[in-house]
Amino acid sequence: MRIRSLSLATRAALVPLALALAGCAGSRIGPDAPSLPVPVLPRLAAQAAPEPGSLAERPAAWWSQLQDPVLEGLVEAAFLDSPSLDAAAARVRQVRASQQQLEALAFPSVSLGAQAQRTSGGASQLALGVRGAALESAWELDLFGGASRGRDAARARTQASEASLAQVRVALAADVVDAYALHRQCELALRVALDDLASRQTTARLTRASVEAGFTAPYLGERIEASVADAQGQVLATRLQCERTRFLLGRLTGLADTELKTRLALGEARLPDPRTTSVYLPVQALSMRPDIRAAERQLVAASADIGVAMADRLPRVSLSGSFGYSETAAAGARLSFGTWSFGPALSVPLFDGGRRAAAVDSARARYDEAFAAWRGQVRLATQELEDALSRYAAADERLRIAQTSRRAHERSFEGAQARWKEGAASLLELEDARRVWLLARQTELAVRLERLQAWGALHRASAGAADYAPSAASAAPAPLESASDRALSPASTASVSSASGSPLSAASSGTLR
Repeated sequence: MRIRSLSLATRAALVPLALALAGCAGSRIGPDAPSLPVPVLPRLAAQAAPEPGSLAERPAAWWSQLQDPVLEGLVEAAFLDSPSLDAAAARVRQVRASQQQLEALAFPSVSLGAQAQRTSGGASQLALGVRGAALESAWELDLFGGASRGRDAARARTQASEASLAQVRVALAADVVDAYALHRQCELALRVALDDLASRQTTARLTRASVEAGFTAPYLGERIEASVADAQGQVLATRLQCERTRFLLGRLTGLADTELKTRLALGEARLPDPRTTSVYLPVQALSMRPDIRAAERQLVAASADIGVAMADRLPRVSLSGSFGYSETAAAGARLSFGTWSFGPALSVPLFDGGRRAAAVDSARARYDEAFAAWRGQVRLATQELEDALSRYAAADERLRIAQTSRRAHERSFEGAQARWKEGAASLLELEDARRVWLLARQTELAVRLERLQAWGALHRASAGAADYAPSAASAAPAPLESASDRALSPASTASVSSASGSPLSAASSGTLR
């Protein structure tokens, strides 16, 4: 026994209708993805625009340019155990799963159902058994491209989440580099403080002997004892600061304090230097920032959402079909039959109180919001990159000045110390020369840290796009001497050029001299 849901004539009439609907399915309603200009730093605007697809999809390991194995190990440890990075990766997986759900809507759905039932009752206690199976399929035609626009939005949001993940990687690496620089600078400052304490203790011992011999007034002895106490307090404060920077590194890397101490002990207590301070800034530096890419992809998704909302106001057509088999058994008799069905379903929105029209207006407003967010992100990125360039230039110039000052004060202190030993200078003169020289050494260390932090900020702002000048990449930096040697190496002249290698002036371009 067969039950036909549609006559042959009806099914034949539906074939051209289905073909016509399938032909309409290629249309796409709503605006296409916006064509945005490639953001270029104003001082690099004269250079050639980047080729499509030439932008790096993930930042390079720019921290390796510092040639510090300990630092590289800490960055890798942070990548392996970072809550912020894990959260960003989880968001990527969520968005990818949502995209797969929407991609699956482009294909028909197929389901299989089966049942078996046995009942008995009534006065005759007649047993009745029923069993059957059915295969069903449904497919909604994308007549106006609403589903296609939804898939476009999902893909764009996936790309935005991947860009956000890359941005978290950039920020995490920059934070580790900054914390590592703070710790190494603190170690150097501790050496300076210990050297100063040892020098003051030596002066105090000589002063006590002079006071006991009656050659020096007692109040001068008290003064040098107070100076020693000040130096001891500075040592304790510096040690505390070193512990705090180590704890910061532990939070960023997830390493236990004992393991972190072991790793830090493997390297020298010095501020890492790049291979060279001369770097190139490519013209597409802004476009290589992951946050810019994320904002651009969010804008594309918002544009596709408009098409989704517009398509929701139009008719929908779906095709469905089924094939089933059923068998019934009772009192020794058995009845079996198969069924099948196929046909379209049409849904036309007639009245919804303006809900769908309001959804379109809402989608357009979200697009305007996303466009404003993209513009704001471009402006923020431009400011950060400009600030990084200016900060790097100023820090390098300040370092050369600080080194000149430190060398002059060092010679002045050595002269005052020699005169004091000969009795030609007072203890007050010696302590004043020592105080000024110590301040100069601390200032130089602080400026060296500032220049390294500015270098890191430049790579953070450019997402690792800054690279080294080919002619200077092979030049090794001068090693930084320890503070106990009472001398710090002179800095190299820093410069930033465009990707084409042409020099840029410091006032209105990327050159840092």
